[in-house]
Amino acid sequence: MPETARAGRRSAPAASALVAASRNGGARNGRADRPLVDAQKDKAMSHTPHELAEALPGEAANISARKASDPHFARLAEEYHTLNREIHRGETNVEPMDDLRLETLKKKRLALLDEIKGMLAAA
Repeated sequence: MPETARAGRRSAPAASALVAASRNGGARNGRADRPLVDAQKDKAMSHTPHELAEALPGEAANISARKASDPHFARLAEEYHTLNREIHRGETNVEPMDDLRLETLKKKRLALLDEIKGMLAAA
């Protein structure tokens, strides 16, 4: 086969990567810092914020009352909310961050949630 004819051909994996990239505006999966295989994981994540009342169903009234009466609880709830928004911005790539940073923030959010649950259970 002449060299000019071979130059225009691409291997099947390379061609499918180009097709996938063209479907989402040129980025491999919307996040240039992540490999294409993570696209499946991204699709599985809902990217909805984990609000405190949603994380603790049935406790919404108790949470509101506790925030009004206990300044320490109110500070923890506000810290949870702030951390939750930062995680949401990272997951939706509004404020890109590496996976290690995102996982660290999620662990902090979980620790805060555990502390908040403990305070609600003790009341």
